Amino acid sequence: MMLLFKNIRYFYLKTLVFTFSFFLFGHSFVFAQSTALQNFPNKPIKILVGFSQGGAPDFIARIIAQKLSESWKQPVIVENKVGAGGALAAQFLSTSPADGYTLLSITSSHAVLPALNSQLPYDTLKDFTGVTLTSIAPTWVLVSPSLGVKNLQELLTLAKSGVRELNYSSAGIGSFMHFSGELFKEATGINAVHIPYRGPSEAIIETASGRIDFVLSPIGASSGLVKEGKLIAINVTGKERIAEFPMVPTLAESGLPGFYLTTFTGLIAPGKTPPVLIEKLSQEIGRILALPDVKTKFKAFGVDSTSSSGEEFDKMIAEKVATFSKTAKLANLIKGI
Repeated sequence: MMLLFKNIRYFYLKTLVFTFSFFLFGHSFVFAQSTALQNFPNKPIKILVGFSQGGAPDFIARIIAQKLSESWKQPVIVENKVGAGGALAAQFLSTSPADGYTLLSITSSHAVLPALNSQLPYDTLKDFTGVTLTSIAPTWVLVSPSLGVKNLQELLTLAKSGVRELNYSSAGIGSFMHFSGELFKEATGINAVHIPYRGPSEAIIETASGRIDFVLSPIGASSGLVKEGKLIAINVTGKERIAEFPMVPTLAESGLPGFYLTTFTGLIAPGKTPPVLIEKLSQEIGRILALPDVKTKFKAFGVDSTSSSGEEFDKMIAEKVATFSKTAKLANLIKGI
């Protein structure tokens, strides 16, 4: 009986100690998170961009950086880490501290890369966490004026004539522009040599110069050159024409039904960033994206500003990776990388 009493007393004391410890340390953890949230940010924030200046991810990062700096009274620095279709910047982010002070402005290329390359130095779905979607936009097919074609049928006739081999440019191997070009080749049955560049701006400028024949480009990055007549837009890849360029038909209207492409941009953080910090970032950046002057700037660039929660953006990226992977496999696009 005495032994039983001792065992019961020992169990009771052990339970009491465990409960007290859990209460103490659990509250300490909650307090630490609360303190971190209240103090955030207390030093400069960095937004990485995996492409050169002039493209949508850089343009959007710089607008958000300026507005964040104004509202949070901390410097927000945009740093271009160009290379490997955005993978270089993503790899850097994957090894950065998960403290909310390092973000990455991504494009659809972020979801394309794992569909085309199983040897990436990071896991796209596990090593990052979404902050927010920032924009959605269709793309379009652009040709150099020197090519002498003004519509899809003329481009396809020239490509299949055997007079010479065409080429197309992209923002880098494995980029969304590369993926789009390979899909376009597959859908139209034409041959064209892929010429990769370090970012959208270079790819577009080289097409305008006549050194490249055509490119599938984000609208915002190239609308100015189209207005100036330095590039010819023969088709948009969305389901509807664009209000600013009503004379440019969709691919479906030109005899290529079922070919639709839209691109997106967004912000991500290292995978283990505390949810409370992700929520704070997401809410503040969402507020910025809804500002009338920001919406106007985005619209002038050719994209529509939009936002989401971090969880919603994570889900979207996972769905895009699955879709792009399926498409790449069906179209046998791995051979083009």
